[in-house]
Amino acid sequence: MNFVFVKLYLIVAYLAKLYHSESYDCKSKDVQEMMYLIDTVFTPSTNFSNINNNQANSSLITFAVYTLTDSKNPSYYYGNTTEVNLNRSKETKFIVHGWSESGNKTWVKDMVKAYFQTNKDYNVIVVDWSYYAEITYSKSIFYVASIGKIVANFITLAQLPLEKVHVIGFSLGGQIAGHVGKNIQMLQGRKLGRITGLDAAGPLFCFKNLVDKDKRINADDAEFVDAIHSNGGVFGCLYNYGTADFRPNCGTQQSDCLVETNKRNGSFIDKFINDSYCNHYSSTTYYVQSIYDKNKFLANKCASCDNYRKHIYDTTSNSSEEYMGEYCSKHASGNYYLSTNNLND
Repeated sequence: MNFVFVKLYLIVAYLAKLYHSESYDCKSKDVQEMMYLIDTVFTPSTNFSNINNNQANSSLITFAVYTLTDSKNPSYYYGNTTEVNLNRSKETKFIVHGWSESGNKTWVKDMVKAYFQTNKDYNVIVVDWSYYAEITYSKSIFYVASIGKIVANFITLAQLPLEKVHVIGFSLGGQIAGHVGKNIQMLQGRKLGRITGLDAAGPLFCFKNLVDKDKRINADDAEFVDAIHSNGGVFGCLYNYGTADFRPNCGTQQSDCLVETNKRNGSFIDKFINDSYCNHYSSTTYYVQSIYDKNKFLANKCASCDNYRKHIYDTTSNSSEEYMGEYCSKHASGNYYLSTNNLND
């Protein structure tokens, strides 16, 4: 994977963001970002080794705390708070949105709602880092580690039992989730119970020649890390980063998205952008669905996508079949594949 490809890749990602904005209005900063990316396409000496080195202002990170009794009226904390009052006997779910999003994103609201539809009294905490998410990708990535540290400080301040903490992050939020785990280990010398990476962001994080694994989400970040790859190699991370890595429909192209894309009129780039966004967000859709139905996504352990298609499964381990999503067993390990055809009705 070379630098030219990576930077062209980011240009497509940025075009996708502009294309999907609610009211597209090309500002000077958009032009500057595009020119920056284009200008560096043919500059292979560009150094990405200092990724994640900007300090985020903790007062700009908010934590919305939902409980079963206050599922529509959360309590709010800021990242610079000095006191946190949470019920530590409950399981705590942290939800971390992605780049160009906020805590009000529809999938985030759907996930919060799903958790309380189970009638379990969790602490569900939405981490809003939109101040740093709504800037250009090439700038946003430099705050990932710092935001992870702010969330880890919040967990430590709240004195939450680590075995009851589950951090769920989508896209760039998935990379933040990994840094929450890394920082918890530095602060407390122990690991979080679980991290879930929903198609964790790939550009600049998941190319082996650009970034070491200590700068991206990986299986060492918690006692158990599960990954759902739905757009691997495009907007999502292609490589394994979990204890268990699930690849619905082989992990890059989701069948429902392809059907919808083929129905659309428009240019190739229009279709590519829409298809990639649909694939990327499918990870959040699958996860929300899994909260409602723990038996929905049964996956087979396989060495590869080709083996899965040929029905060559790994049946030698006790975890040869596992459910993808919220109720994934912590005994799961390795690569899992499944088809979602006819499951999303």
